Amino acid sequence: MALLARPTFDFDHHSHYPKVAAAILASTQASYRAVPWFRPDRYDLKLQVAGLTDGHHSVVVRGSVADGAFCALYFRGKRPVAAECVNRPADFMAARGPLNHGRTIDAERAGDTTVSLKTLQRDIVADIVEVAV
Repeated sequence: MALLARPTFDFDHHSHYPKVAAAILASTQASYRAVPWFRPDRYDLKLQVAGLTDGHHSVVVRGSVADGAFCALYFRGKRPVAAECVNRPADFMAARGPLNHGRTIDAERAGDTTVSLKTLQRDIVADIVEVAV
């Protein structure tokens, strides 16, 4: 029996590739930065995965693995590189922003479920400006 009965793959590349191709044809800079993500449902588990865990330095877990509702956030330095969430769709949606748009998440506070993951996001540019001041 397969672990995942019917996975649903949600790769956004079908909507991004035309934009990148048009930019290349117009001789402007273009890149494709969207991270892969998918969400297979298995019985009562809603598994959502985004990014790639290769090369991560640390993992922060939000929620309770024992209760079956948690989100593992994988970091390389201050930057998140992947999220693996089970029955925590709000955390998954909040984690996709930093993964796709170059934002950091306060890793020290990321495990605190009393704080919204979305409020812990910061633009990397804002971090650089704060250091420079």
